[in-house]
Amino acid sequence: MIIKEAKNQKDFFMCMKVRGQVFVDEQHVKSEIEIDEFDQTCRHFLIIIDDLPVAAMRAIEHEDYTKLGRICVLKEYRHQGIGEKLVRYVTQLIKGEFRLGAQLQALAFYEHLGFISYGNEFIEADIPHIMMRKEVK
Repeated sequence: MIIKEAKNQKDFFMCMKVRGQVFVDEQHVKSEIEIDEFDQTCRHFLIIIDDLPVAAMRAIEHEDYTKLGRICVLKEYRHQGIGEKLVRYVTQLIKGEFRLGAQLQALAFYEHLGFISYGNEFIEADIPHIMMRKEVK
């Protein structure tokens, strides 16, 4: 298992491939909203197993916090701790305050990682979400 930041075009496209499979193909998110203006300037991370990209996420660094997003693991690799390893890797690398919009079906996953929900539920890409945050020192 390799966990790394996408520093080149090949790695970036591997991230987009995983995101496409999870969000567009599986969750039916429209491709025109899955990729947005932040993808050109944020940091992307991925996990590769046996030369296959299996998990991806991005981090958008703001002045006071970092927003994590597009966190995804291919269906056949879920429930193996891969998503947890990716989130822990990124939060230890960057440190500080983190925020994310969690799909409600993934709420327990983020709570397990120490994130706390705040605010009201909202709909994004036709999927119920809630904001969450965590401080890493």
